[in-house]
Amino acid sequence: CNLLSFQDSQAAAVDAGAVSVLKQMCTLGDPASERECSDAFFLISGEESYRREIRNSQVLPVLILLARSKNRDTRWSCNRILCNLALYESSRTALLQTGT
Repeated sequence: CNLLSFQDSQAAAVDAGAVSVLKQMCTLGDPASERECSDAFFLISGEESYRREIRNSQVLPVLILLARSKNRDTRWSCNRILCNLALYESSRTALLQTGT
């Protein structure tokens, strides 16, 4: 997750398929993994091309589901990324379509 704090690492990770891997890790049922993956999505969500990859990889339904987790840290992390995505029109539209 720390490597994703740097733009160069973000590009390399996203290009290598990190979004799909993180999505899979979110579904393992481990609260620590869920939170860390959500944090990683938050770190890469500042770039439109990465947000597009998050949308295209169908990560939004997973984040919405995890936002209802019994684990407080998981809920907080997922809600943080969902709020951040909602700032951007393209992601906001996708969020609204996912919720229907």
